[in-house]
Amino acid sequence: MVIYHIHLASQTEIEDAIAVRIHVFVEVQGFPLTEEIDQDDKDAIHVVVVDTTKNNKVIGTLRMVIMGETSKVGRVAVLPEYQGKGLGTRLMDFAKQHAATDPSFKLCKRLSLSSQKDKLEFYEKQGYKAQGGVFDILGCPHVMMHMDVQRR
Repeated sequence: MVIYHIHLASQTEIEDAIAVRIHVFVEVQGFPLTEEIDQDDKDAIHVVVVDTTKNNKVIGTLRMVIMGETSKVGRVAVLPEYQGKGLGTRLMDFAKQHAATDPSFKLCKRLSLSSQKDKLEFYEKQGYKAQGGVFDILGCPHVMMHMDVQRR
């Protein structure tokens, strides 16, 4: 039985998460490697999903960057062979819950992200609302999306 576990990444797992992102965004989607790793990586809170039956192999990731009252969610990626199993949704659920309950997010009132236009429906299902028009990032149409943090 395959068991997936989602948690905040260790330093070693951050390196593995970046490797997942490089595979998905650079090798599969064709974005330039020079754009994948940026200044936000050192300040971000990285979340990973691991396959416990494969020696805790990192198979998906996202990062959260706190920017005042907003946390920017980004670099959401799941290895192609694990896509379609609900892991992206589980990562996004973890991010929502973490923002609502972790003390480091106490000032955070909303989550934002820039969605690739063809991924818009996925994020709408997670509760995000599109705001503004379509804009270009490296030749790929994107849409800004937001949702309020729901504190318990």
